[in-house]
Amino acid sequence: MSHSPSLNGILGAQGRLAASIPGYEFRQPQIDMAEMVERAIQQKEHAIVEAPTGVGKSFAYLLPVLRSGRKVVVSTAYKSLQTQLYDKDIPDLAQILDMPDLKVELAKGRGNYICHYKWHNYMDEFGQQTLEDAQGPLPVIQEIELGLETDDFQGDVEYLENELVSGIRKEIVSSPQDCVGHACQFASNPCYVDSMRGRAAAADVVVTNHHLLLTSLKLAATEGKHVLLPEAEVYIIDEAHHLEAVATAVFETLLDAETAGNLLFHRMLRPLFAQVLTNETMQRLRAACGDLLNAAMTSADDKGILKDPLPEAAAYGALLLEAVKAMDTAGPPRTLEGESDPEVITARHERALASLQTLATDVDSMADHDPDFVRYVSGMHAQRSADRELHRAPLSPAKELRRLLFEPPDTSVICTSATLTTRGSFGHFTRQCGLGAEEVRTHSLPHIFDYANNALIYQPPVPDFDYRNPEPYYQRTADVIRSLLEVSRGRTMCLFTSWKALDWVVEILQAEATGIIWPLRSQRDGNKRTLLEWFQTTPHGVLCATRSFWEGIDIPGDALVSVVLDKLPFPSPADPIHSARMELIDSLSENVFERKAFPLYSVPHAALALKQGFGRLIRRQSDRGVVTVVDSRLATKPYGRQFLAQDLPPARFTRRVADVHRFFQDEFGYRASYGLNVHRPSAEGEAPLVEMTVLRDGRTDRLPITANPEASPDRRQAGYLAAALQGLRQRIEAKGARALDYELELRCPQSWCQSQTTRNDPELRTEIDAWSAVHWIGLS
Repeated sequence: MSHSPSLNGILGAQGRLAASIPGYEFRQPQIDMAEMVERAIQQKEHAIVEAPTGVGKSFAYLLPVLRSGRKVVVSTAYKSLQTQLYDKDIPDLAQILDMPDLKVELAKGRGNYICHYKWHNYMDEFGQQTLEDAQGPLPVIQEIELGLETDDFQGDVEYLENELVSGIRKEIVSSPQDCVGHACQFASNPCYVDSMRGRAAAADVVVTNHHLLLTSLKLAATEGKHVLLPEAEVYIIDEAHHLEAVATAVFETLLDAETAGNLLFHRMLRPLFAQVLTNETMQRLRAACGDLLNAAMTSADDKGILKDPLPEAAAYGALLLEAVKAMDTAGPPRTLEGESDPEVITARHERALASLQTLATDVDSMADHDPDFVRYVSGMHAQRSADRELHRAPLSPAKELRRLLFEPPDTSVICTSATLTTRGSFGHFTRQCGLGAEEVRTHSLPHIFDYANNALIYQPPVPDFDYRNPEPYYQRTADVIRSLLEVSRGRTMCLFTSWKALDWVVEILQAEATGIIWPLRSQRDGNKRTLLEWFQTTPHGVLCATRSFWEGIDIPGDALVSVVLDKLPFPSPADPIHSARMELIDSLSENVFERKAFPLYSVPHAALALKQGFGRLIRRQSDRGVVTVVDSRLATKPYGRQFLAQDLPPARFTRRVADVHRFFQDEFGYRASYGLNVHRPSAEGEAPLVEMTVLRDGRTDRLPITANPEASPDRRQAGYLAAALQGLRQRIEAKGARALDYELELRCPQSWCQSQTTRNDPELRTEIDAWSAVHWIGLS
């Protein structure tokens, strides 16, 4: 692969990208990042780069790695970025660099690929029933059958056009518990998982996710060879701020009440267990799993953490080992229902035996306290036992991250994200990775957006949050949001730190008698994709969501001009992992009266999450808007002022809603001083709820409107609107002013706008002419 032209010749103002991409914007920080990545690769060093939104970090790291000619694995946290890299960024850059022979592979976990063996077993048992069920998954079954017969289909269920319901998905996708490996009669069909891994081994660039990457490195360290992913010379870790959380999940052990049942009664494994273990034995092992969870709940403290030995785990582990011994002694059965190939029967038996052994090992690890791990029960107060889980998680995955990712010789690891520093330091992130400051190059790139002019941070006057009495806080939060929506005209994403807070505020905003006029959806109303589509296509929409929407969301333009964060996103003190980590940090303090966990752990976590939440607003040079942080600690606490001064982008800050109003006036050309919200009547013939709004502060007040059931629907609408305009005009005139001196926004159902702007009702026209201007806003 060619090493010319220079980086500037590609990324510069007159470079190849500028000549190939319409509207390309030269960004010096992008070249700075590319140069740092290239230097790290050439010198086989590690580098950490914080690249704020808009820098163009994907091209900044892809360009050096493509030019290097080395084996590269690019890992991300979210599927959306993986898809963007694989489908768009890498092909575009390869074309610009004239690399037609570049080999790129998208590698996912085996659970994303259809297994031929499981598919045929499923169709033999349930296929005809599924095909005949008119209400069932007929289209997706037909699509898969057609796909299996073509060379273009690679078995990835994410690329199916029809939805694959979860109940069928688990029956047909590959899993380690039931893969029979080379004994499979369909191995040369080819096996989609093996094919993907083969393409990845031959590829120049492999795009994957953090979980699969760390799992692959963990397995390679154990088995001495790379099986899941190929070994690379360069690892690019994009969205690297997720590395600690993903590593914690990879090195965690988890059991729920149905873990044993799901294994013992697995459709592919049960026939093997049933030939050795009686049904009573399997039911007893299944029940013992639930008994263990109940014992753990009894022993756990109020946060769900277990500190004392759990003898029930040791006893249950011993029972499982007896079952393992019985299976091992019995050996593979000679016959198996639905299977005649002895080699396949042996492979399935080995899988069943290995899975049972793994479960026994996991259960036994739960028995005793390990100072490097925290054992805890999640869902302590859940109504359903199925929602409770027993965990064993590392207090810190730093040692393992260092050993698996950063210590192997002759490799370069490039970590990048828009949020890696707190207080201008990479110390928090490097500690998570087990790295010393001298072991890695670091670089924090400057912001390229004009935050000083295009963004405003607003912190309203609200009471402090009191977890013992949260109702006043969330009532005030709802009031703040209501006022802001009047000023921003909807187009707002409200991000909450908990489901409870989300539900509380949404209930207030959607109340039938007092709710907002703007169209609103909650995260409970659908999946992320459909909710984002709704938000982007619904004028003046409001979307309320929790922490999964604080990042990985890209809504450029004027569909989103306001982001509201309900609280500073500190780790929850009720979270057992965070609680245990804070306790460990405090225990290491030399002065028992000096608690260091809050400044060393909680504050950096909150800073990074806050930066991510802020980052939902400004995604392009032309984006503008307001970020509201309801939590008063942003302005009143030293760490809050630190967030403003050192962590958040350099936007203007205010505590006055009038400044928010002025911002929207200046940036979006709003000229109205008043708004009239005319809600859709709850029943035919009833008068609508009408609110007048003073837009400079978002204050609302009701206007009484009476119904006229004798009039036609169109005439009633005109009468309601005329009465609302008259009521507001009279209030203004009562203060000695004139409506003619003000502009007004008339917000009402879209159908009303369409009908009344085409009719010329004299009464309504008279009231409209009494104002300097009336702007119609139709709402769905």
